[in-house]
Amino acid sequence: MATLTYESTFSGRESSELAPRDKRAKRAQEERMVVVPVADDSDTATGEYAVCTASGTYTVNIATSDRCGCADVETNGADKCVHERRAALAITNDDVPAPGDTVGAHPAESQRNALRAEISAVESKLEQAGQRSITRLTRLHSRKDKLSKVIDRVRTLTV
Repeated sequence: MATLTYESTFSGRESSELAPRDKRAKRAQEERMVVVPVADDSDTATGEYAVCTASGTYTVNIATSDRCGCADVETNGADKCVHERRAALAITNDDVPAPGDTVGAHPAESQRNALRAEISAVESKLEQAGQRSITRLTRLHSRKDKLSKVIDRVRTLTV
């Protein structure tokens, strides 16, 4: 099973206590990201990885000196951004194939399956929340109607 987050080596430490470099490392471990290897025609990992996050997809190339195009690199000149760190972490933990390894023989598909399962769980929770909201709205409308009737009765008594 692919890992969407990693166990943090910074457990119990607040981000405000950390140096900028360590904050990036903490985020790379703890934030939900999926690293997807890019393969060439022979199904070999090229060293380029798509790092998918809630805010977008970033391209990281481990095999070259190309940098991630995220704002952290572009604006802050970060030594390694969270996306580069996460790609390196995924390779180190054998969650994605290293550059030169065969992609098809690697369980990268499990990342997609893990995401699909998580999406299904979220959709289910949203549907349940929606049903509860509809039930609550129905009750509130019923209560409003009853209160309107009471107000009408009081009006007829005071006229």
